[in-house]
Amino acid sequence: MAAEFRCEKCGQMLDVEAEPGSSIKCPHCKKSVTVPAALASLPRPRIVPEGQVARAAQDVTARPDQEAEAEEELIEGDGDDAVMAVMARIMPWVVSLFLHASIALIMAFIVMLAISSEIPSSVVVPSAKLSKNPGGMMNARDRTAKAMTERRRSAARKWSKKESAIITDSGKTAKKISLYAHGGSAGSGSPIQGLAGGAGSPGTSFYGTGGNAHHVVWVIDRSGSMMDSFELVKRETASSIGQLRAIQDFHLILFADGPAIEVDTKRLVPATEKAKLKAVSFLRGKRALRQTDPIPALQRAFAVLRMADRRRPGKLIYLLTDGVFPDNKAVLEEIRKLNPQKEVHINTLLYGNRPPVAVAVMKKIKNENGGQYRYISGDE
Repeated sequence: MAAEFRCEKCGQMLDVEAEPGSSIKCPHCKKSVTVPAALASLPRPRIVPEGQVARAAQDVTARPDQEAEAEEELIEGDGDDAVMAVMARIMPWVVSLFLHASIALIMAFIVMLAISSEIPSSVVVPSAKLSKNPGGMMNARDRTAKAMTERRRSAARKWSKKESAIITDSGKTAKKISLYAHGGSAGSGSPIQGLAGGAGSPGTSFYGTGGNAHHVVWVIDRSGSMMDSFELVKRETASSIGQLRAIQDFHLILFADGPAIEVDTKRLVPATEKAKLKAVSFLRGKRALRQTDPIPALQRAFAVLRMADRRRPGKLIYLLTDGVFPDNKAVLEEIRKLNPQKEVHINTLLYGNRPPVAVAVMKKIKNENGGQYRYISGDE
């Protein structure tokens, strides 16, 4: 009978005519092999060696486990595909959200930097005269030019006849100061108004209705070009000093050419009665002379204000001049260098003549330093 089986020696398939149990010679390995007896029951006798039979049985046994693992892998693969599909749909939105949020944060940071560089850390109303609420806004009043002129003229007629009472924080004092330097008289010499607020003082406040500047420095031009208006400047300065309150401090600096001259304290001092009297006495003995150079005085003013008590807001400089500077550009550049953060406000007051160049410089200084500008004619 025909038998088909695998050689036990070489593993090759044999297809021979032989009876089960008989011995044959393998045509491949030339070795003698026995035809398996089990082939007799097969329609077409086939046989696999015993080792291969065992392996085949193991394969059959392991097949369900492999199929289960394959199914699990398929399920897991389907789950991963679903997750990836969802991620593919939402990822562009997530990226867009984070991108726009980042741009918004960057823009907000830029705006904050711009605001902090342009706006002082505290809002200061640039006036030496404190309002009733120094932390609040200035109480603006509508005064006509005619009314102000009449009140000044009325006050001027009284200056030659009266003395001004010193006004300190209480608003009252029995002590008075003469309007004239020692040895002067009402009929000779120029009047120097004392500390403002008494019966002989002007009816209007020269420096406004009230603010919240706690640290004030006057920088006053005493050059020869100020000769005609220097007495008025001294009167108005003394008047403004008299309006200071005890919670404020101040300093006084004069300039012509060369080094500035200043009150010998060389620093901010509390606005006590004694300090006010000393400042007025300092002003009395000064005359206008020489050329104009405000830069050394401005440097001293900023140096003094750098030492101010930071617990109280408001640093203010009053620049009183006729605006006749030898180098306006140099003055502007020096102020920009001294005040880069605009922490110090500068009020500019122009006296005497009003040349367009001087007006432009004074207004530019006040605009760049958050201050106020005012022109005072020589006949006021």
